[in-house]
Amino acid sequence: MSDDRDTTTRGARQVKYGLNVFVAVAAVVTLVVLVNWLAHERLYARLDWTATRQYSLSEQTRQVLGALEGEYQVVTIFRDTGPRITQVRDLVDEYARQGRGVTAEHINPDFDLGRREALDRRVRAHFADEVEPIRQAVTDGRDALAGYSQGLGTFIEPLASLMEGESLPAGTTLRQRVQAVLAELRIHESSAPEQMAGLNEALDQALPDYVAVRDYLVGELADLDERVLSPALNWFDRAAEDRQASNDAKEALLRLRRQLEPARQGLRDAVRELRLAHHPAHYDEMLAELKQGQSVLVLGPGQVRVIGGGEMYRDVDPRIARQTGQPEMRFLGEERLTGALISMSLEQPPLVVFVMGERPALGERGQYQQVAQRLRSASFELKQWNPAGQAAPQQMTMGQAQPTREAPEGPPEPAEGQRAIWVVLPQPAVDRYGQANPARELVAGHLERRLAAGDTAMVMLATEPGLMMEGVDPLIGVLREWGIRPQLDRIVLREVQAPGQEARASSQIEVDAWPGASPITRALAGMPAVIPSANPLVLTADGELGRDAKHAPLVELRGDRLWAERHLESLEAIQQAPFDSGAARESFTIAASAQHEAGGRLVVVADPAWATDAVTGYGWMGPGTAELFGARYPGNSELFVNSVYWLAGLDELIAASPRTQDIRRIGAMSDGALAAYRTVLLAGLPAGIALAGIGVWFARRRG
Repeated sequence: MSDDRDTTTRGARQVKYGLNVFVAVAAVVTLVVLVNWLAHERLYARLDWTATRQYSLSEQTRQVLGALEGEYQVVTIFRDTGPRITQVRDLVDEYARQGRGVTAEHINPDFDLGRREALDRRVRAHFADEVEPIRQAVTDGRDALAGYSQGLGTFIEPLASLMEGESLPAGTTLRQRVQAVLAELRIHESSAPEQMAGLNEALDQALPDYVAVRDYLVGELADLDERVLSPALNWFDRAAEDRQASNDAKEALLRLRRQLEPARQGLRDAVRELRLAHHPAHYDEMLAELKQGQSVLVLGPGQVRVIGGGEMYRDVDPRIARQTGQPEMRFLGEERLTGALISMSLEQPPLVVFVMGERPALGERGQYQQVAQRLRSASFELKQWNPAGQAAPQQMTMGQAQPTREAPEGPPEPAEGQRAIWVVLPQPAVDRYGQANPARELVAGHLERRLAAGDTAMVMLATEPGLMMEGVDPLIGVLREWGIRPQLDRIVLREVQAPGQEARASSQIEVDAWPGASPITRALAGMPAVIPSANPLVLTADGELGRDAKHAPLVELRGDRLWAERHLESLEAIQQAPFDSGAARESFTIAASAQHEAGGRLVVVADPAWATDAVTGYGWMGPGTAELFGARYPGNSELFVNSVYWLAGLDELIAASPRTQDIRRIGAMSDGALAAYRTVLLAGLPAGIALAGIGVWFARRRG
C-alpha cells in the first residue's frame, strides 16, 4: 500500500515538474519569437528626455512627411565621423522611420565607391535637362580642339620643309617668326594626346564638372587663337612684302594662311558657343557641395536638393555655451531637411512681395530678414516693392533745397499660375520731408485690384493719433470691405506695477494663449509671443460692399487692467496714462484672418513691429541671440510664417516648426531640487530596500 502511494506521488511530481519545464520552455520560445517579430516589424518606442527635444521630430515635420507623395531618398555623405555626424545620421534615420516612402542611406565617399557611383548616376539623370546645353557645348568644344590637334600635321610638315630649305634666309625676321610658330605647333601636337585623354576622363565621370571643363576649353582655345593662330596669320600676310623671302616661300606661307583661317574661325565659333552656354547653377552648387564630402542629399520625384554639412549647425561661442549650458540649440538639421522637403513638394513656389513702408524689408538693412529666411528655406520667392520711389538729389528752388523723389517702379508681377502674397507694411501718412505720402493711395488701389484677381495679403497697421476713420485712409477702406474696422486712433495698454514702484501703463503685452478657431493659431499652443504696440480691430459680419467674410481672431490681448487709450500725444503721455475703466475690456482683438466663400484670404495685424527682427531675433541672452539659443518669443515668427502658409493655401504645412524645438521643455534643476534627488537616491533607495526586506522577513515568520 505504501509502495503504491509513493509510486503515485512520484508520478504526480514528474508530471508537475515536466509540465513546469514545458511551460517555461514554451514561454522562452514565445518570448524569443515575439522579440524577433517586433524587431522585424520595427515596432518600438523612443523616449526623448532632452530639454529641447532634439531627438524628436516637430509636428510640422511629421505633417510634411505624412503628406509626401512618391519615393524620397535621404543620403548622408560624410568622410569624417564624430558626434555631429552621428547626430545627422540619427536624424535622417528618424525621417525614414516616420516618413511614408522615405528611405535613408549613409555613404562614406572614400570607402563606399560602388554606392557612391550609383548615387552619382542617379543624380546625373535628375539634372539631365539642366546640363544638356552646356554638355553639348563642351562636347562640341572638345571635338573642335581634337579636330584641330589631328590636323596639325598639315601645318607642321610644310613649315618644317621651309625651315630645312633655303627659301627662308637665315637670320631674317620672317624665318624667326616661322620657327616660333612651328615650335608652338609641335608643343601642342606633343601634348594633345594627354590633353584629350584628360578631357575625356573628366567628361566620363559620373558627375562631370562641366563648368570646369568649359573654362578649361575656353582658355585653351582662346590661347591657341591669340598666341599661335592670329600671330601666324599676321606674319604670313607680311610674307608677300618680305623682299628677302623667295617666291616659293611666299606661296607656301600664303597657302598655309588660307588653310589656317578656317581652323581659327572654327576655334572662335567654339569659344563663342562655350561662353553662351547656359550655366547650370543648381547642378554646379550641388556638385560643389558633394566634392566637400560633407553633405546630405535629398532625392525626390524629379528633384534633388543638397544640404551642406556646415548648414546643419549654427556656430556658438564656446564661452557663451559654457555660461548658459544650452549647447543643444546649435543643431539645425531638422529645419534644413524639412525645408528641403517642403520646397520639393511645391509644384510652383509662391511669390511673397513685401510692400515697403519707411524702411526696407529685405536686404542688408531689411527689418524682416529672420522671417524672410524662414520662407526662403521653403523655396518661397521673395521680392520687395517700394511704392514711394527712391529719394532723388535735392533741387534748388528760390535758393532753397526742395526734396524730390524718383518715380516708383511698378510692382512685381507673379508668373503665370503663381500664387502671390502681398505683405503690406505700415505706410506712413507723411514722408520724411513732411509731405503727404502718395504711396498710401497707390498701395490701396493696387491691393484692391490684386485681391479681386485672386491674390492674398497680409496687412500691418500702425497707430495714427487723431485719425478720423471715415474716408481718411484708403487702405482702411479696403479692409472695411472685408468686414475689418481698425481703430488706429487708440492703443491697447495694460497697467503694470513693479515691486516698490508706482503703477504705469505699458503697450508691450505678452501673449501666452491663442484662439483655436484658425489653423494658423492652433499650431502655436504653448508658444509665447509679445505685441509691442497694438490697436484694436472690430470684426463685423458683412463687409462694406456686402461681401460675406468668415473671420477668425488670431491674437487676442487678455488680462486685468486692460484698456484702449486715445490720448496719444507722446510716449511719455502714454506711459503716464491712468487706467481708464470706461475704455477697459477683458480682451482686445488686434489680429484677425478673413476668408471669402470664393476663396479670397486676408490677414490683418494692427501692430507695426511684431514680426521685425528686433522682436523675432530677441533671444534669452538679449537682442540678436535668438539664432544661437532660441527666441524668447517664438510665437511671433511662427505666427508670421503660418499666416503666409495659410495665405498661400498651404494649410497642411501649418504646424509647430523645427524652430520651436529651441523652447526648453525641461527647465534647469534648482540646487534644492538637486539636493533632494540626491538624498532620495543615496539614502531613500537603500532604506526602502531594507524596509522591504524586513517586511518579507516578518511575513515569512508569521507564516
